[in-house]
Amino acid sequence: SYPELIPAAYHEDCLYDDFDSLLSRLRRAIQHVGATREFSLQQHMAGFDWRQMAVRYDDLFEDVVAGKAARTGWPGV
Repeated sequence: SYPELIPAAYHEDCLYDDFDSLLSRLRRAIQHVGATREFSLQQHMAGFDWRQMAVRYDDLFEDVVAGKAARTGWPGV
C-alpha cells in the first residue's frame, strides 16, 4: 500500500523496502502469530471499502457527465 494510507505507528510492521525486509516481517508475523491475528488496520482502511468508494465514484461520474468535473475537488480532475 501507499505509506500515506497507513498510520505512521504501523509503518515498521507493514512497510518494507526490499526482499530481506519483507522476509523479516513475515518471519516476525509467523513467530508471533497471536499478535499478528490481533493486528488490524480495518478501522483505518474502512473508507476504502467498495461500499464507500462506489458512492464517491458514482458522484464523480455523474459530475463528469454533467460537465462539472473541475468543481468536484478530486485531485487530477
